[in-house]
Amino acid sequence: QITALVPQLVLLDLNIPGKNGKEILQSMQESPQLKQVKVLAMSGVERGDETSAEVRRIGADDFISKSFKPRELQDRVRKILGL
Repeated sequence: QITALVPQLVLLDLNIPGKNGKEILQSMQESPQLKQVKVLAMSGVERGDETSAEVRRIGADDFISKSFKPRELQDRVRKILGL
Protein backbone atom coordinates (compact mmCIF):
# COMPACT_ATOMS: atom_id res chain seq x y z
CA GLN A 1 0.00 0.00 0.00
CA ILE A 2 1.32 3.40 -0.95
CA THR A 3 -0.21 4.92 2.19
CA ALA A 4 2.05 2.75 4.36
CA LEU A 5 5.19 4.38 2.94
CA VAL A 6 4.15 7.83 1.66
CA PRO A 7 7.05 8.21 -0.81
CA GLN A 8 8.43 11.49 -2.11
CA LEU A 9 7.83 10.45 -5.72
CA VAL A 10 5.71 7.91 -7.58
CA LEU A 11 6.47 6.78 -11.14
CA LEU A 12 2.97 6.02 -12.40
CA ASP A 13 2.35 4.08 -15.58
CA LEU A 14 -1.03 5.15 -16.95
CA ASN A 15 -1.57 1.71 -18.50
CA ILE A 16 -1.32 -0.72 -15.61
CA PRO A 17 -2.97 -4.05 -16.48
CA GLY A 18 -6.42 -4.10 -14.90
CA LYS A 19 -6.08 -0.54 -13.54
CA ASN A 20 -6.54 2.99 -14.80
CA GLY A 21 -3.53 5.17 -14.00
CA LYS A 22 -5.55 8.36 -14.29
CA GLU A 23 -8.00 7.06 -11.68
CA ILE A 24 -5.10 6.16 -9.40
CA LEU A 25 -3.71 9.67 -9.83
CA GLN A 26 -7.12 11.18 -9.07
CA SER A 27 -7.50 9.09 -5.91
CA MET A 28 -4.02 10.18 -4.79
CA GLN A 29 -5.05 13.82 -5.20
CA GLU A 30 -8.20 13.22 -3.14
CA SER A 31 -6.19 11.69 -0.27
CA PRO A 32 -4.90 14.22 2.28
CA GLN A 33 -2.04 11.81 3.04
CA LEU A 34 -0.95 11.39 -0.61
CA LYS A 35 -1.78 14.75 -2.15
CA GLN A 36 1.74 16.06 -1.47
CA VAL A 37 3.43 13.07 -3.17
CA LYS A 38 5.11 14.05 -6.44
CA VAL A 39 3.99 12.05 -9.50
CA LEU A 40 5.77 11.41 -12.78
CA ALA A 41 3.15 9.87 -15.07
CA MET A 42 4.29 7.79 -18.03
CA SER A 43 2.79 5.91 -20.93
CA GLY A 44 3.83 4.04 -24.01
CA VAL A 45 0.32 4.20 -25.45
CA GLU A 46 -0.92 7.68 -24.56
CA ARG A 47 1.39 10.40 -25.83
CA GLY A 48 1.62 14.02 -26.69
CA ASP A 49 0.74 17.42 -25.32
CA GLU A 50 -2.92 16.53 -24.82
CA THR A 51 -2.11 13.63 -22.47
CA SER A 52 0.53 15.69 -20.70
CA ALA A 53 -1.93 18.52 -20.09
CA GLU A 54 -4.65 16.12 -18.91
CA VAL A 55 -2.51 14.31 -16.33
CA ARG A 56 -1.07 17.60 -15.08
CA ARG A 57 -4.63 18.90 -14.64
CA ILE A 58 -5.45 15.78 -12.61
CA GLY A 59 -2.35 16.30 -10.45
CA ALA A 60 0.79 14.84 -12.02
CA ASP A 61 3.94 16.93 -11.74
CA ASP A 62 5.25 15.77 -15.11
CA PHE A 63 4.57 13.34 -17.95
CA ILE A 64 7.02 11.31 -20.02
CA SER A 65 6.32 9.12 -23.04
CA LYS A 66 7.89 5.69 -23.29
CA SER A 67 10.36 4.84 -24.54
CA PHE A 68 12.62 7.32 -22.88
CA LYS A 69 16.34 7.23 -22.29
CA PRO A 70 17.47 6.54 -18.71
CA ARG A 71 19.19 9.93 -18.56
CA GLU A 72 15.94 11.71 -19.47
CA LEU A 73 14.13 9.88 -16.67
CA GLN A 74 16.88 10.81 -14.21
CA ASP A 75 16.70 14.46 -15.26
CA ARG A 76 12.91 14.55 -14.86
CA VAL A 77 13.07 12.94 -11.42
CA ARG A 78 15.75 15.38 -10.26
CA LYS A 79 13.73 18.32 -11.54
CA ILE A 80 10.53 17.19 -9.81
CA LEU A 81 12.39 16.63 -6.53
CA GLY A 82 14.33 19.86 -6.83
CA LEU A 83 17.73 18.17 -6.82
